[in-house]
Amino acid sequence: MNRPMHVKRKDEKPLVVPLVWLRDHCRDPRSYNEATNQRKSNAVDLMGKAKVEGMQSVSIIDGTKLAILWKDGLQSEFPIDDLLSSSQVDQSVDLTKYVIPWKQMNEDELPRMQM
Repeated sequence: MNRPMHVKRKDEKPLVVPLVWLRDHCRDPRSYNEATNQRKSNAVDLMGKAKVEGMQSVSIIDGTKLAILWKDGLQSEFPIDDLLSSSQVDQSVDLTKYVIPWKQMNEDELPRMQM
């Protein structure tokens, strides 16, 4: 199975998390060096390793953690609240910080192109 996980709290829109993202953030000591905060494995084969045997390999622990047993035997646990709070789902972005209409720009701020 290589489909994304759907994580959701009651009355909220589900967060879709690709398995490759979860595998990339796996903290199993065999794939992650906690002292250096680095992945031990090569990211090139990450897509191939982001697989589980089926839904029996995924469980919820105490209603607070998403647990995954990867096809190659590594294990991951993710606090559900952390997944949801760090996601970008439905977070509004204030575009006024990034977009300025041309009519509001000074002449020297306008984009120029040589022809």
